[in-house]
Amino acid sequence: MDYFRFLCVSLEPSAAQVIQVAAVSEDDYRRDARGSAGKRIRLRLRMYVGYPLQLVLSTCRARSGDVFIVTSNTFFAPMLVALFVRWRGVRVVHLLYDLFPDALEVSGSARTDGPLSRVLGLVTWANQHFTDGTVYLGDFLRDYAERRWGRTRRPGVVPIATDVRLYDDGLSCDAASTVLAMHYGGQLGLMHDVASLVESLRAVSIAGLLGYRVQFEGLVSGARAAALEKAVGGMDGVKVGATLSSDAWRRHVEHFQLGIVTLSPGGATVCLPSKTYAMMAAGLAVVAICPAWSDLARLVEESGAGWVIDNAACPRPLDEVEYLPACRSGRPAAEVANDFQALIARLVDNPAEVSKCRSNAWHAVRERFSPAHISEAWARYLRSL
Repeated sequence: MDYFRFLCVSLEPSAAQVIQVAAVSEDDYRRDARGSAGKRIRLRLRMYVGYPLQLVLSTCRARSGDVFIVTSNTFFAPMLVALFVRWRGVRVVHLLYDLFPDALEVSGSARTDGPLSRVLGLVTWANQHFTDGTVYLGDFLRDYAERRWGRTRRPGVVPIATDVRLYDDGLSCDAASTVLAMHYGGQLGLMHDVASLVESLRAVSIAGLLGYRVQFEGLVSGARAAALEKAVGGMDGVKVGATLSSDAWRRHVEHFQLGIVTLSPGGATVCLPSKTYAMMAAGLAVVAICPAWSDLARLVEESGAGWVIDNAACPRPLDEVEYLPACRSGRPAAEVANDFQALIARLVDNPAEVSKCRSNAWHAVRERFSPAHISEAWARYLRSL
């Protein structure tokens, strides 16, 4: 939720007024997502029925010159708003936060080119063509989405980032620490590479490092949270629990050095984990288990914020004629785990390398992705409207 608050703050210099329309508060979402079946059903109704109705009501108050920036959660919301304001001098920007039906195809919930994917694909096509433009979170996501679903009128790329003003001003790197503390926080869903993460932890454990010189904590929610807890249960030096609120999480991660981020090859065509920027802002070096061609890998490597463990089988998937299978094919989890274990073994003996990447991460998110930089990126894009 930090990101969406930051989005509103970033838009303020370009607008006379910024009004936020949200489906549910952060506290209510966390409570209902972990609640009974009835609460989860109610949450879905709020997201897929109540929220669209809120948006429609908001369009009734819109005036010529207003701009709606509508995320793809809920996936049909950008198209819906565009249909209601299309002829009234109101602009609609599609902020592509998650790509559908690709997310369902990658998770196995829908068959590529099956009936469900075809219907949702029409919605995504409409999001691209009925709105006044689409803003993507990264260059690869833009290229992939436009290759599959068509070019939007005004494409733009604005990083997701995070509000660094919410974090402490200083960075404390203890190069003399004898324990390497790793943290995974936030969503652990079907877009994330849970298999490689589990095998990697096992490899570190077999090497005799986990519980002795390395500790791992996962504070997770989502479809694969229970699977992670079950798979690593009983490992020394491993703790898995529920997610924290944004404020509590920022205080909690001050005691860690490494932030673990995972993204499956298919997941890299759908989203970019916003937690990466939050970890960087908190001063954590990032170990990203993700495709080397992904926007996530580019962020980590260009900022010097950490290391990339490549889990993709194809080095340049968009160059392939069959680019969908190429984008979604991955390396065996055992091979990924071997690379992860070798990296952790090296870092245990080189705390100065960890400290350097922590410093790079901390500075990069404040210099390259500061509130001023993100606001200016939005201002440049909105001026094109």
